[in-house]
Amino acid sequence: MESVGGRAEVSFRPRRNSRNGPGRILRGMCFCLAATFWVGVGSWTACRPSAPPRPDIILISLDTLRRDAVGARTSDGRPVTPNLDALATRSVEFTRAYAPVPFTLTSHMTLFTGLRPAVHGMEGRGDRLNAKATTLPQFLERAGYATLGVSTNAWMKGEYGFDRGFDHYGEIPPGDTFADRAIDRALEWVDERPPDSPLFLFLHLLDAHSDWRNLPYDSPDEYREGLAVAETTFCSDEGVCATRFLIDSDRSDREFSQREMEILHELYLRGVAYLDAELGRLFAALEQRGIFEQALVIVTSDHGEAFREHGRFLHGQPYEETLAIPLLIKLPDAEGVKPRRVSALVSNEDLLPTVLEYLEVTIPDDLQGRSMVPLLRGEDGARDVVVGGDAVHRRRAIADDRYRLVVGLEDSRVELFDLKRDPQGGAASRVERPERVRALRSRLDEQVLRDTELAREYAPIRDGESVLDGDDERWLRSLGYLD
Repeated sequence: MESVGGRAEVSFRPRRNSRNGPGRILRGMCFCLAATFWVGVGSWTACRPSAPPRPDIILISLDTLRRDAVGARTSDGRPVTPNLDALATRSVEFTRAYAPVPFTLTSHMTLFTGLRPAVHGMEGRGDRLNAKATTLPQFLERAGYATLGVSTNAWMKGEYGFDRGFDHYGEIPPGDTFADRAIDRALEWVDERPPDSPLFLFLHLLDAHSDWRNLPYDSPDEYREGLAVAETTFCSDEGVCATRFLIDSDRSDREFSQREMEILHELYLRGVAYLDAELGRLFAALEQRGIFEQALVIVTSDHGEAFREHGRFLHGQPYEETLAIPLLIKLPDAEGVKPRRVSALVSNEDLLPTVLEYLEVTIPDDLQGRSMVPLLRGEDGARDVVVGGDAVHRRRAIADDRYRLVVGLEDSRVELFDLKRDPQGGAASRVERPERVRALRSRLDEQVLRDTELAREYAPIRDGESVLDGDDERWLRSLGYLD
């Protein structure tokens, strides 16, 4: 991989192709009924049609995409996400989906394994996923899928365990943009896949994330037209800019004017707008290839982004702005499922069991996620709480159908937010409800205990060697992740 900021080509890791396993052979066979005789007269042999082919599956994770960014408008009135908005009209949209933690590595590993962060334990540069944990690509590879993955964040490096089960897993290095290169490479691989295998395509796109160069949030120039902002607008006197400037501003409690806050949020939305445009290009390309309409398409995020709703920028705290994520699930068009919005509580730990149940694959008992298939069918099956926390073990959080409780582990501070009063969970929605605090804290403690017990079986491999190389560490340091 080339140095940070370069336009290096993606690195590829082709994996063993196990397409000719017994599962695929059995599905391709036509099981014939033996000849039968009726009152001594032989009848013809009937051949039962094989089971219908499994659908292609497209899973897209949009790093740092807040739930409320989908459907938003820019300051000049233009829709930020017209392509995601159009997808929502064909999908089941979950309006109360959550990530467990606001950190890419940990959140995505929960999505891939159906295990909560405290169980799989993946949280640092030297961690590697326990071999006992089976990932979504591994399940799908065993089911006969051609498995292709492209990621755009060093926290998604294959060595952590993300490449398990993929025939090809590519990592896009830092550059001016990510989505265009990742999508181009993904389409190349789609065109090269075995024609007789269903497709699983995973795409992780980083363009909504805060930046490492000058502007805190960046995008191509044409997406910032009409927004009067200089490259040095958000830089300190010492020349510290971009993400580092936001981090230093939090540490120094630097005050921002209302206009500065508006520009920061607008820059973020312009990056999301670029990302959405690239998604439109991807969707069109998949439609041209005859894939999109009959595919199971899932679009989500690993966490959101904060704009000082609770005093801080970026995504380190366990509040609505950082844990609330979009979730769109488009079923194959032939199934005729009515698009709708579902307000049931769901978590990204629920995606793996959902895909397994949808494909009629046995769900392992240890998975902590809960299948959303009943919700997709319009049936009951919602969970009553979702549990989360920050990425550095200072606070835990739990939310039910009305409240969010945040508990400090170091200072014992307890905050309860009324989400009915304010669905965004802003500071103004903080309330005093001692009985609700006790009930939610009890549920939170119960989940922590269950996680601790199960974690003994899934402890990550920690041999002291970092997964990250020098370029990865320099880039992540510029984004404030490493000291």
